[in-house]
Amino acid sequence: MSVERKYDRFAALYDKFESFIEKKFFSRFREELFKRVEEKKILEVGIGTGKNVPYYSDDMNVVGVDISEGMLRVCQERLKKFPEKR
Repeated sequence: MSVERKYDRFAALYDKFESFIEKKFFSRFREELFKRVEEKKILEVGIGTGKNVPYYSDDMNVVGVDISEGMLRVCQERLKKFPEKR
C-alpha cells in the first residue's frame, strides 16, 4: 500500500490519535514557534490535518501541500473554523 493511501485511510482518526500529546506538548511548541515567525509568506510542506492553522497570524499568506488527499480534506474542514485564515 502506498504512503498516500496509508495517510488517506488514517486521516479521519489522525487528530484523535495524537490528541493527548498535542494538548500536553505540541500545542505549546507550535504557539512558541509561530510567535517567532516573521515571514508573511509561508509554504508548509506536509500540512497534514492543519494543526498549525490556529497559530498562523491573520496577516500570513500560507500555502499548504500534502501527499494525502484525506489529510487535506481534514485540513479544509479545520480551516472552516478559522474563516479569517482562508
